[in-house]
Amino acid sequence: MKQTPIFHAVVRNGKLIITNRKSFDSHIASLNGECSVEIIQWTNRRSLDQNALIWFTYTVISEDTGYTPEEVHELSKRMCLDPQFIEWKGKTIKIPGSTAKMGKEEVDQYLDRVCALWEIARPNLDIK
Repeated sequence: MKQTPIFHAVVRNGKLIITNRKSFDSHIASLNGECSVEIIQWTNRRSLDQNALIWFTYTVISEDTGYTPEEVHELSKRMCLDPQFIEWKGKTIKIPGSTAKMGKEEVDQYLDRVCALWEIARPNLDIK
């Protein structure tokens, strides 16, 4: 599977400043034909502690249900997140939502939904 590179940038005074311009320019030079560019505003990403809490919660659920933490993750994404739709070979494919790019508040809301879905008390850990 071909990986799509991600380049980081800053916008100052209405101008896009690419962090690693040499690598960006090299990648652009390797392309030919139409392409798309996606610019996403950086958000306050979840912390490593929050990521650990998500997987701790999945582990608690897995011990109670017999599902693996990975299965709990997949089931929770399908039940608690809106699906995403991608175009592939002229068809629209439905895929589960993702937790990967969630901000801190989104993780907090997601964990509330996961705990409600699985009918467990939310783990009370000191997470920043």
